[in-house]
Amino acid sequence: MTEAETKLRPEGMGGFRENLRDPLALRMLAQGDEFELETILVGGRPREVFKGLPRNLAQLYRSGMQYADRTGVIDGDRRISFGELFARAAALASHLSATYDVGKGDVVAVVTVNRIEWIVSTLAITSLGAIVASINSRGAAEEMLRAMDLVGCKLAIFEADKDAVILGERRDPSWPRIVIDGP
Repeated sequence: MTEAETKLRPEGMGGFRENLRDPLALRMLAQGDEFELETILVGGRPREVFKGLPRNLAQLYRSGMQYADRTGVIDGDRRISFGELFARAAALASHLSATYDVGKGDVVAVVTVNRIEWIVSTLAITSLGAIVASINSRGAAEEMLRAMDLVGCKLAIFEADKDAVILGERRDPSWPRIVIDGP
């Protein structure tokens, strides 16, 4: 640990590396290696982060655009590039902001199985500074509704079959819905 890292670490505070027992992981995290860790202040607290990598989602999304022409997501027979993925997310983010006034700190429930639209929704919501509440789409209507009520969602994005299940339990939800139709 460098002298600067020692100054950042409060007395008695253990680090991530101190809990590792796998020699391969320890070598990968070593100084100068690809996954080197450094200690920085995040919200006034020392945190170990990967050196030289994006510090937030916005930086991560921007760095992904260098691979715009490469395949970003494969969903069964459907494939889209990183460029198309980010373009769809930007269009959805614009729609969420303009139509539903979604912004920083708002909670948006996403109730889908793992699919392209789940990724697009997550990128769009987080790019606005809003919070994604990933709801278990395999749960019963009562479970999904309880989760959405608990987080206080402003909006929900559903697959069509999940929307039907929810409406069967609660005819008039208090939040607007976006329904994804088909794959």
